[in-house]
Amino acid sequence: MIGNFIGDIIGSAYEFSHFKGKDFTPLFHPKARFTDDTVCTVAVADALTRGADPQATLIEWCRRYAENGGWGKQFAEWFMDDNPQPYGSWGNGAAMRIAPVGLLASTEAEVLGWSDTVTAITHNHPDAMKTAQAVALAIFWARQKTSAQDIGQRLTERYGYPLHLTPADIRPTYKRTEKAIDSVPQAISCALHSTCFEDAIRNAVSLGGDSDTIAAISGGIAEALHGIPEAIAAEAWGYLPKDMQAVISALYQESEHQPMTTLPPELLQAFAETHYIVYHEPPFTMHIAQPCPELKALMAEHNALGAAYITAWNPFCRQLTDPENKARQEELKATLKKRGLICIDGIGQHPSNNWPGEVSVLVLGMDLEAAKSLARHYEQHAFVWAASDGAPELVLP
Repeated sequence: MIGNFIGDIIGSAYEFSHFKGKDFTPLFHPKARFTDDTVCTVAVADALTRGADPQATLIEWCRRYAENGGWGKQFAEWFMDDNPQPYGSWGNGAAMRIAPVGLLASTEAEVLGWSDTVTAITHNHPDAMKTAQAVALAIFWARQKTSAQDIGQRLTERYGYPLHLTPADIRPTYKRTEKAIDSVPQAISCALHSTCFEDAIRNAVSLGGDSDTIAAISGGIAEALHGIPEAIAAEAWGYLPKDMQAVISALYQESEHQPMTTLPPELLQAFAETHYIVYHEPPFTMHIAQPCPELKALMAEHNALGAAYITAWNPFCRQLTDPENKARQEELKATLKKRGLICIDGIGQHPSNNWPGEVSVLVLGMDLEAAKSLARHYEQHAFVWAASDGAPELVLP
């Protein structure tokens, strides 16, 4: 959800400017600030984490920050009304505040149910309801390590959005609009066709549209797809008041306890049973949750506090050809070599031999977060990690 706030803050400086470029500097413009998009997203997060009434919570936060500005006329009238009612909005305001649903829900049914609940209090037009669902699902699926391509295909099949279009396809003729149907799919595309978190934000701003909202939506999805560089997150954090920071912290603490059906049980079992062979001299085999004296000694020899056993083969268990897999693995090893890390070849092989062995590499001296990032980049459901005690464990990135 921090990705939403970053997108909102960065995009705010380009609202109404029709700016259509990606190469703007600095990333956080001197005029950047959080807008109504951030206020509403915090309100939804607060309601979900406390189990509070979403309408009452949204109204309370909006009134608290009413002077911050940026409100749509109908929405402002709604939260100041003594008896607020849904007003059939087809705008993108529901999709821009929906990220906490995708972060907290543990099933698709919860995603859809919670999305409709927090959307229908204002934006009860079908276009607004569906686009909010789409954003929440994109975040939910990205948390499950679904690839950007597969997320796009699923959303297109369900909602008919043209998510094959890239920002470069959209940008030349795009005009600013707050209509959900003409801005939310475009925001989703900015995330799905990005190479990293920052690229997604720059894609969103470059459309020259409702820049803060499009960047907020794209940022929420991009956070789940790529993660956020620490420096960017830290800079954005400084823009937020203490009451918002408290809600965001509570949201992430809550999300850590949400059960995620990330992988089927049989796949987790297969990973746990696999033999992770290391072609050291002499070779040795690692087993999940079993101490490995050879690994511990090897790590001690190189003063390595952590080690990762990772592959680039068969992204998300899609079997590629040998040449494709070999090319991916060579790219992985080249990346590791540039970082100056010690690498030892290996192969992960299930004892049943029902699945071809996957060429892998043991990396000494790699920290856990760097390993997670690499696994996400090469679209791996899991990898093996060991701390200095030399006991391998399965980690889902």
